[in-house]
Amino acid sequence: MPRSVQLKPELKKSIKALLPRNGFPSQQALAEHLGLSRDVVSRFLNAKPVDRLNSEEICSALGCDLREVTYIEETQPKLTKIDWGEATNNNSIFDVSTRTGQLETLKKWIIEDKCRVILIEGMKGMRKSHLSYQLAKQIYTNFDYVILRSLDQDQSVDELLTDLLYFLNDEEDIEGLDNKQKKGEQRSRKIYTQTNS
Repeated sequence: MPRSVQLKPELKKSIKALLPRNGFPSQQALAEHLGLSRDVVSRFLNAKPVDRLNSEEICSALGCDLREVTYIEETQPKLTKIDWGEATNNNSIFDVSTRTGQLETLKKWIIEDKCRVILIEGMKGMRKSHLSYQLAKQIYTNFDYVILRSLDQDQSVDELLTDLLYFLNDEEDIEGLDNKQKKGEQRSRKIYTQTNS
């Protein structure tokens, strides 16, 4: 699935006219209604490339069909390499609807604001691990690698680093990697989640 879409420039005026018709006196009002930044809404309405999911939300709020009003960037489908670790082994119930605001904030920080490190902290049992798992499931297509790990596992730091090196280097023999690669100085986009329930 393409990552970003762009409003057809010839439709800018008619799509902007849909704002007041749908009860949004301004771009800011639409942005607040959708929980997006005004910049994202403005970029979309001014025919700049915007994340596909955000574009779908904007089109839905304005009552128009995404496929009819946008150019979809056709790119080769990118496969994300994923290692969920122990996250998929826990079948306990997690109600995403109770965490929607938190998930949206984290997605904005990671995708739009490009935060490199985010700390999710709280008391034991607050479902922090599940929150990070749900977040990773929603945004994994923006990354080349996704890795979830729990500090609860009986694994030494050396074992963890070795596992990560094998994973990041497509299971190659890591003994042959040069020091630059071993230090993780590759330029792929990665999301790494580590939890301590």
